[in-house]
Amino acid sequence: MTDCFYHYTDAETALKILTKKELWMTHISYLNDTQEGKDLREHLNPKVNNPEIHKILDYIDSHYESYVCSLSKNGDLLSQWRGYCPKGEGYAIGFRQPNFENKEREACFRGEAESNNDAAHAAIQVSEYHRCIYGEEEKESIIEELAEAFEADYKEMPNDIKSIVSQLPKAPLNWKALNGHLNNGLWLKYYSYFKLIFKDETFKEEEEYRLFIIFHNQYKQTPCYRVKKGVFIPYHRFCFNDDIFKEIIVRKTPNEKLSHEGLSHYLKHNKGMTEEKIKDFIKISNIPYRE
Repeated sequence: MTDCFYHYTDAETALKILTKKELWMTHISYLNDTQEGKDLREHLNPKVNNPEIHKILDYIDSHYESYVCSLSKNGDLLSQWRGYCPKGEGYAIGFRQPNFENKEREACFRGEAESNNDAAHAAIQVSEYHRCIYGEEEKESIIEELAEAFEADYKEMPNDIKSIVSQLPKAPLNWKALNGHLNNGLWLKYYSYFKLIFKDETFKEEEEYRLFIIFHNQYKQTPCYRVKKGVFIPYHRFCFNDDIFKEIIVRKTPNEKLSHEGLSHYLKHNKGMTEEKIKDFIKISNIPYRE
């Protein structure tokens, strides 16, 4: 398996990604899967008997906002071409895993610019693309461990934090103390993490990997907004350098030759690529399907 992760898109968006060097991480409530973020809780609820633990999980669900960018491990999949690209066009942009060694992670995740500092300050910022989990057997194994860990952690929870939990679902007066406990322990680290990578098995073919960022809604963070089908959709930007691009697969279309030539022209004049490098960088889909 190549160490490459693909984002399927149209020509206009591909040009923006290559030029602006950013991917948009969409608020989880606005993704196309209507069950997004619900699968973990549905598996977990029957395993947790303590009502106070359910209060904590309800609090996390209602007070933390997640933003997700989705990629596929498969760069040439018919269902992806059909699902994410308009008729007669399509590009699968291949990305390497992000490298934060020479750049602070916080500087890579950005919302709407504010003066000279628009970096995001989040509860959780992952540093690589994470594999989504589809199989029931793997999910059940994780759920058993999570349920046991939550029970154990609640027993050891300081009394002042238990007292705050007892106030829920009313807004706790000392919410910062509760957030501090959740951020430093397993609650956000594991519950929010698996909440974002548990997916229904019907989506398994996509081989999805995710990059995500999570905020508490009491802390100031200013997302960007785009409009789709009459809806304002919040998103944050994942910003990167040119070295994250590994390859681009061009969809087979009646215009594939011209698409290849236009992309080559762009890469030569805007990315400084040599003809030899462009030859290795651009690939044509192996799927002989033309709409």
